[in-house]
Amino acid sequence: MNLQIQKYRNDINVMHDTAKQITKDFGLEEGSILISGDPQNAYSELELQLIPVISDLYSGRSADLMNLLYRIDVNESQIKKALAVSDPKGVVIMLTGLILEREFIKCVTRKVYS
Repeated sequence: MNLQIQKYRNDINVMHDTAKQITKDFGLEEGSILISGDPQNAYSELELQLIPVISDLYSGRSADLMNLLYRIDVNESQIKKALAVSDPKGVVIMLTGLILEREFIKCVTRKVYS
């Protein structure tokens, strides 16, 4: 991730926007993805909340997961690399990281260019 983008990981407003973006894109109930307000831990908090959601999709609704990855616009070659991992937990962790990074970058881009 670009260093200029990286600095926004400690911007609590961007992290709140990222949580909202995830909630919207996943079709989750509002308030189901939350952060504590600690900017140092917000990104990790989002990741920890997203892992079980991705795990559920990966284990039982893979077509929905693939549609979601397409809709979020996660890089296809990165998806293929993640899916090539033999350990299902590893796949879920990699996919979670890709999704969170993409959603985060969307929110940073909106902040910078609005």
